[in-house]
Amino acid sequence: MSASRRIDRARIAALTIVLAFWSVSAWRIDRFPPVHEDEPWILSPGYKLFTQGVYGSDLFSGFHGMEQHYFDFMPLMPMLQGAGARLWGVGVWPMRFLPIAIGALTLALTFLIARRLAGSPAGALSGLLLLTWAWTPPGDRMRGSGIPLVDVSRIARYDILAALLGLCALWWFVRARESGRLRHDFLAGAFVGLAGMAHAYGLLWIAALWLALILDRRFFARRPITRSVAALLGGVVVVWLFWVLLIIFNWSDFSGQLSPNRRRFDVLSVSFYLGNLANEARRWLPAGRAATLAWPGFVWVAATLPAALLWLTAQVAREHDRRKVWLLAPCLSIPLLFALLLDSKSFNYLASLAPLFAIALAWMLVDMYRSHRWIARTAAVLVGLPIVMFGVAGIAHMQRAAAQAEPPARFHSDLDRAVPATARVLGLPQYWLALIDREYRSFVLPFYLSDPQANRSAISFEAALGDVAPDIVLLDPIMARIFADVSTSDYRERGEQFQAYLRRHRARVVAEVRDPGGAPVQVYQLDP
Repeated sequence: MSASRRIDRARIAALTIVLAFWSVSAWRIDRFPPVHEDEPWILSPGYKLFTQGVYGSDLFSGFHGMEQHYFDFMPLMPMLQGAGARLWGVGVWPMRFLPIAIGALTLALTFLIARRLAGSPAGALSGLLLLTWAWTPPGDRMRGSGIPLVDVSRIARYDILAALLGLCALWWFVRARESGRLRHDFLAGAFVGLAGMAHAYGLLWIAALWLALILDRRFFARRPITRSVAALLGGVVVVWLFWVLLIIFNWSDFSGQLSPNRRRFDVLSVSFYLGNLANEARRWLPAGRAATLAWPGFVWVAATLPAALLWLTAQVAREHDRRKVWLLAPCLSIPLLFALLLDSKSFNYLASLAPLFAIALAWMLVDMYRSHRWIARTAAVLVGLPIVMFGVAGIAHMQRAAAQAEPPARFHSDLDRAVPATARVLGLPQYWLALIDREYRSFVLPFYLSDPQANRSAISFEAALGDVAPDIVLLDPIMARIFADVSTSDYRERGEQFQAYLRRHRARVVAEVRDPGGAPVQVYQLDP
């Protein structure tokens, strides 16, 4: 009866934490953070799929078939976002509802995995830590709280989906080790494949699970693992088969679309790995070294995170607990693979690591508290309490920023009125949300068309603008600064060609609207 009451209390605590996450995350998500260009960019191919039956993005029409089949990022999140847009409509709130729902599922699954590995108290505590553990100072333009789960779930990108699906793979891997059933290994591999369909780095889970399997075989199970390895790989292959075939049959467009990012795949160069390792600190210090070191919470992050991993490693060596091995393998291997293989040092990618580290830290704190020694119990409280306090402070900071931000509805309405219904528009991707029914092109398109490294048949920037042939150009301060940059001859030439194109087509400002942050967006009308 006592154990049953403890389980019920843990479930109630987990439900309360998930509801707290919902209340924190869903409040004014249309206002804060400001819409990032990646969000509508990711939505665009999925939206076209569910409105026209074609998985492509008209934002990049004319660049290696992007309007017919889009390969620049993985398709799972765009497809889910497209389905959401079909159900709920297009807008900032509908676009961000999906990642918040995925974040809630991530929180719930973290509780379930922690409970299965370490017990109900650790499950509830891991959820609380995942909700409140701030890894970076609050107040950033896109990361208001500094808490990976909270901040990443408020942005309509694929990072939170990759985190959830990676956890699903770990869940079925644990089930496979407990049951010995190959179908559970196959399901674990299938979810690794789905994580990779959310973002390519999701495939790194296969290496983490293989490592866990090898360690489990070496120190505990003492039985062949060939079939389990094959089942894991088989799950990945089944999920990826159609996508791989699509790439093969459209290889020219696939390689062309990925050409702007070819530096990220220079895996045959030793300098690629050394450079990635040297720059890894940028992922963990997105606010900058000085700002992060000045933040009081940095001490707790720098101390608690390594302490949890060292404790977990020591426990595996001392107790030979195979459940700790199942957690330790991804906790160590995935961060190392991120550091070695990922050229992009995005803080958002840490959403895949936060649940693992939260489980490890919760397991350590619960173990300390259960020791019945007052020093250990006091230390557990003194470690955990500041984490929650810094997290609550970060959430409060984010909520204040959201309360002060302007909703985007008026800006979108003003922009919609300023642009003719039949116009072809050139602007940043985030403005497409206001002009969803227009023939819209991203400003990135002429940059791709004129970049020799991105386009084998590169043309001048002015010629690229001519290929796009916009009737309306939306010029905001970001693009104005880019075209005013004269730091290199290439930049200066590009700015001159842009101004020459505007003059040749007698461009004139017909309206000026203010975005939610107060920045002016000038609407230029161009003659044919």
